Amino acid sequence: MSKANCLFLSLLFFLPAFGYSQDIKFRVMPYLNGITSGKEGYVEAGPEFNWQYTIIGQTLILRPSVRLPLTEANENTLQIDRYTPTWRAVLDAEFGYLNTLGCIQKNGFSIGLQAEYGLSQFKYFPVTNINNEVKETKSSFALEVKLKGFFTAKRINAAQFAPQFRFRYSRNANQPIFENIVNLPDSRGITTTSNKVTDKAFSTNIFSPAFAFLFFPGDGNFAYAPAIFYDLVGPAATNPNSTVGRARLEYGVYFYPLIKAYNVRIGLTPFVNIRTNGMDSFKMFEYGGQISMSFGTNFLQFF
Repeated sequence: MSKANCLFLSLLFFLPAFGYSQDIKFRVMPYLNGITSGKEGYVEAGPEFNWQYTIIGQTLILRPSVRLPLTEANENTLQIDRYTPTWRAVLDAEFGYLNTLGCIQKNGFSIGLQAEYGLSQFKYFPVTNINNEVKETKSSFALEVKLKGFFTAKRINAAQFAPQFRFRYSRNANQPIFENIVNLPDSRGITTTSNKVTDKAFSTNIFSPAFAFLFFPGDGNFAYAPAIFYDLVGPAATNPNSTVGRARLEYGVYFYPLIKAYNVRIGLTPFVNIRTNGMDSFKMFEYGGQISMSFGTNFLQFF
């Protein structure tokens, strides 16, 4: 490990906010894998159907899964990507092509489409009748498009590059915060308080383009991935004055401990999150880092 990498990894542990994520893929039978993904804000699991046509360099992947939130908070300090406050059923389809017939270069691409849907029940107590519980059902959904490229030369220890782009639109159903309500005095004249939700559930729209550029120098056990995310969050009703924008800059360093077997990856990623417009409950500049561990995933996979 170089001195620069050692210094980079040691500085990460001084960051104020730290998160952890884990992705695991394991073989169940031919053409079928199991996948699990756990992060600070959610956990996701399901099967992966993988058809590879090696002769013509084509791959088709289908990933149905279920995502469950691990916290009831509407916001998370680390701004975990794809976090949703309610459960989601997810279907991810990806088609890839790798050209290995050229004499000088080996390159390829993949295009993916992901759809999500969830239905959740919320309850609240209207102020006009604070003891009357009202239940309502709201839906959430998301659409995501992913484009990935791969470029390298056909020679030993050639550098490898994998630019990746993702555009995501998500509509989330959120529960309002609890309020401290003063109850009517009881028969003894004693007044008590209780925490209740007095407003209906509300929806927010999130537009999130993102770009990452993964590269492997061609030798050694490290790969690198600078990335940028931009989240534009607004209410269901169009209101530019209440829209919040945040840009997130990352620089991931990935370590592959197994020589010539790059399916185990340990990543350390510092980030800075900058509020570009609007107001939210976070500071204008939030920064921290994240540790990630991946088992059985593709070599230069990001989104």
